[in-house]
Amino acid sequence: VYTSPQKRAYETAQIATKHHADLPFIVTPELAEFSFGKYEGRLFSEIEHEIDWDRLTDNEYRLQIGAESNLPAKAWVETHFPNIVKKHATKSILFSTHGGKKTFLMKHFFSKHAETMELLESIRFGNCSLSIIDWHVEHGPTLLSCNECDHLLIDRE
Repeated sequence: VYTSPQKRAYETAQIATKHHADLPFIVTPELAEFSFGKYEGRLFSEIEHEIDWDRLTDNEYRLQIGAESNLPAKAWVETHFPNIVKKHATKSILFSTHGGKKTFLMKHFFSKHAETMELLESIRFGNCSLSIIDWHVEHGPTLLSCNECDHLLIDRE
């Protein structure tokens, strides 16, 4: 389990793995949410018309609006992700991260898959959502489920 150090992502990982208490958690600072500068801490409804959400993958635009550069995240994914996949080649891997970082990672993983990219362009990932990717070292990723939030349902009984 690779998780952001931020509390909500760590707790989501705990919920997602509650039946697998023996799994090790690797706190990974690179999975923390991107900083959005002056927009940080504000509700989506307050800023949804102030940001051109389609341009958030453009690093120059991110810097113009005071958001954190995505270049360190890109370098981490390109450097470390292949090693993580190889290290756990026969196992499942859980990455618990945040909406903006999850969007970035998913678009990076599926950049060569036009049909999946089209789907990803239409999704606003929830902070606590789960997506399942079947990753083959030779063939790359297959998206099995996306933006699932069933684990957030509250049992009222």
